[in-house]
Amino acid sequence: MKALPRWLCVSTFAALSAVGFAHCSGAAPCNECPPVEGRYTLVYEEGLFSSGCTAMLEKPPEITMARVGSLINANYGSTELRGTLYDTYDMSLLGTETTAALGTITTALRVRYVAPLPSSDAGATLTGRVTRDIPFTDGGQCSVEHRLTGNKLP
Repeated sequence: MKALPRWLCVSTFAALSAVGFAHCSGAAPCNECPPVEGRYTLVYEEGLFSSGCTAMLEKPPEITMARVGSLINANYGSTELRGTLYDTYDMSLLGTETTAALGTITTALRVRYVAPLPSSDAGATLTGRVTRDIPFTDGGQCSVEHRLTGNKLP
């Protein structure tokens, strides 16, 4: 009998367990990395805003990821993100974008890859959150956070 790939076993366990989303703490970059590369459609939950935050930022409808080993490059709207895929199949990505209207926007994406189950027609998914920070001219900042899910496109 042929063994299942490690990424499928770990992702299946993560999908079936009641353990919440971990933020990659103590995890090492993956050696046997799952196939996270590709395009995902994104669905957002209502966001959390810091006080005094009135800026509405775009919520891109999809993200495109490329992977070399455990290193991830992603296009999230007009922001290029870079980060790491960990052996827990969590990803932590960070990027900045400078706009004339808002200045430098920092985007942090923390998601977990969940592989499709062999007995399901559903594809791979991402689940996690995105945080975007915009500095104010007075030294403060506006922070916008959204929980999101992503479905991998064929």
